[in-house]
Amino acid sequence: MLKYKRSDAFSFFFRNFARVFQQWEARLLHLTNTIRRILEKKDNEQN
Repeated sequence: MLKYKRSDAFSFFFRNFARVFQQWEARLLHLTNTIRRILEKKDNEQN
């Protein structure tokens, strides 16, 4: 009984973690794209 509850709690935690990770992955991807765009603009201005 205890073993089942523990694995159930783990799967619940893992599901939530996966969802949060996907959200943060999308934000980080957007952030890196924005930074890359800014750096490209600076390079174009210097040249």
